[in-house]
Amino acid sequence: MAKQPKQERPSGQPVTRNDAGLCDALFDEIDGIRSGSGNPARAIAISKVANTILEVQRVKMEVQRHLKQYHAKSSGVQSLGAPLVLGTER
Repeated sequence: MAKQPKQERPSGQPVTRNDAGLCDALFDEIDGIRSGSGNPARAIAISKVANTILEVQRVKMEVQRHLKQYHAKSSGVQSLGAPLVLGTER
């Protein structure tokens, strides 16, 4: 998979793709709405995407917890190691 280019924030700085960058992007949208320069529909869309990102991370943590609790002792699996493949290939 090709690496995605960093998206520009309203401040002109690139968005860092981690939890701090996600918070920065959300707060930039809030600041834009408050100042009148933001687009409410865009802010709602970004909020929904952020929620999806957080939900994916929550599921990954649950899988890690499950692996550690039930499978690590018997199979030696310590972590996922690579992204999960979802769905089927066509």
